[in-house]
Amino acid sequence: MNAEKKMTKARTGLVLDHPFFGSLSLKMHLIPDPSITTAMTNGVSIKYNPTWIENMSLDQTKGLIAHEVMHCALLHHLRRESRDHNKWNIACDYAIDPILNDAGFMLPDMTHIKQEYKDMSADTIYSLIPDMDNNNENSDGDGDSDGDGDGDGDSNNDSNSNQNSDPGGNGGVEDAPGNDGREIPNKEDINKQIEDWTIATEQAAQQAKAIGNLPGGLNRLIKEMLEPKVDWKQELWNFIDTNCKDDYTWLIPNRRFIQQGIILPSLHSEKLGEAICACDTSGSVSENELKQYAAELSDILAVFDLELHVFYCDTQVRGNAEVFTREDIPLVLNAKGGGGTRFTPVFKEVEKLNLQPKFLIYFTDMWCNDFPDKHPDYPVLWLKVGKGSSTTPPFGKIVEIEID
Repeated sequence: MNAEKKMTKARTGLVLDHPFFGSLSLKMHLIPDPSITTAMTNGVSIKYNPTWIENMSLDQTKGLIAHEVMHCALLHHLRRESRDHNKWNIACDYAIDPILNDAGFMLPDMTHIKQEYKDMSADTIYSLIPDMDNNNENSDGDGDSDGDGDGDGDSNNDSNSNQNSDPGGNGGVEDAPGNDGREIPNKEDINKQIEDWTIATEQAAQQAKAIGNLPGGLNRLIKEMLEPKVDWKQELWNFIDTNCKDDYTWLIPNRRFIQQGIILPSLHSEKLGEAICACDTSGSVSENELKQYAAELSDILAVFDLELHVFYCDTQVRGNAEVFTREDIPLVLNAKGGGGTRFTPVFKEVEKLNLQPKFLIYFTDMWCNDFPDKHPDYPVLWLKVGKGSSTTPPFGKIVEIEID
């Protein structure tokens, strides 16, 4: 059977036996391309080397198409950004191949199934595997790939190199093209393609679930993609930005756009007044969590000229508040406490000191149901660390956070 017929037959088999993969594969053109080693998708087409396909079984060809579909369903072709192409491909393979294996697919290469990466996203896996030597496309990132003996694998190669390579051997993923045939996408292109693929993936998952044919691991991944976790740092900045609006200034650029190479003015005031940060020091908030919280507060003070009053509280406020301004950057939080948890003492202390805060942020695990009877007249943001507590505060906004 020649390659074209085998690819068509494999896709038809997916439509009949694995409707989630089959329906999504119909979104892409099947294009023979002898210039590539194995196969590759960019969300628009699946290009394949005819000789490579001819040497595979029909079941392996089905596995290949399902593999490429997974890349697109999880938006791998739209989320690489500046990350190394080959290392991103390997990380994506580690994320999806175990799910395909559990679903009964036979893949051309079965080596990217490792227990230590089970249930991890490609983003997380990418941060765990060493950098790759892009001169060796078959490297899986295990070891010293740059040959300097230090094991860091820092090859300093261009992150866009080897766009047609498939280091995983199961069909690679390359960056999506722009709409209307343009080679390089802009932001609008990417957003539109993300929307299109998200809708198509959700519909395919619902259809497969309706007939009881959606693998459990895939169901979890799709749910996480369609219900993404809140970026707590962005939520924190949005909260402060909303409550500290004053005027635009070009003196301090907007930090959220700097990494994109875009210089925009930030909302900034010479003197914005007081703000309160309360730290739950009952013992369940770790030193590492406090350090990362302090780092985020330092960035905030660099933009917003606030007088930041930091209270430490377990069952009572411990000592006097530490008062920070931008001259104290970087902040070091000297936590005091270690007993149980109560929230009311902080709000009473703010009232006792006659403070007029722009807002109050409470950093806590929320294992407490002690709240003041009188709701404060200033905005409150609860940053909830960890899982387990089902406490819902009677006022303010709660954001669940994950510390790196």
